[in-house]
Amino acid sequence: MSDFQWRLQSIFVGNNPAHRYYLATDPVTGQLYVSDTNSRRIYRPKMLSGARDLISNGEVVAGTGEQCPPFDEARCGDGRKATEAQLLGPKGIAVDRNGLIYFVDGTMIRKIDRNGIISTMLGSNDLTSARPLTCDTSMHIRQVRLEWPTDLAINPMDNSIYVLDNNVVLQITENRQVMSIRTA
Repeated sequence: MSDFQWRLQSIFVGNNPAHRYYLATDPVTGQLYVSDTNSRRIYRPKMLSGARDLISNGEVVAGTGEQCPPFDEARCGDGRKATEAQLLGPKGIAVDRNGLIYFVDGTMIRKIDRNGIISTMLGSNDLTSARPLTCDTSMHIRQVRLEWPTDLAINPMDNSIYVLDNNVVLQITENRQVMSIRTA
C-alpha cells in the first residue's frame, strides 16, 4: 500500500436517500457547495468532518425554502440577497474562478455574485416554451429559452458555461452568446 491513502468521510447525512444532491467546489478557495432540490436551497457546509444532517451543518447561501410561483413579479428575488430569494428547484451548480456561483433553477440559469446578490442569467419563470438553437448559429442569451436543464460546468480556461439541457449541451460565452455544442 502506498503512503497516500484515500479517506472517506460523510459531511452530512440526508434523510431522503432517493433524492439527488448536486455539488460544486470553488476552484480558488476549495469551499464546497450543495444544491438541494428538495429544500429549494443551496448550502455551504460549515464543517467537512463528522456526519451531520445538511440543515444543521449547512449555511444557507440561497433560497428561503419557498417555491417561486410562475409569473412572479419580483422575479423570484432577483436583485436582492440570495438568502431571501425563492427558488424553483436548484440542480446543477458550479463556481467560477471569480467566486461567482451559477446554478440551474427550473428552466433558468441563476447567478450569485460575491456580495450574495442573486440574478437570472438565462431563461425565465413565465412558462414560455423552449426556443431551440440550430447547430450552426448562436443566439444572444436573452433570446434563449431552456427546456429541461439539469447540470452545468464552467470552463476555467475561458470562463464559458456549459449547460446540459434535454440531451443538448449549450455553451454560454462571456460575451453572452449561446450556441449548441453537442446533441445526443
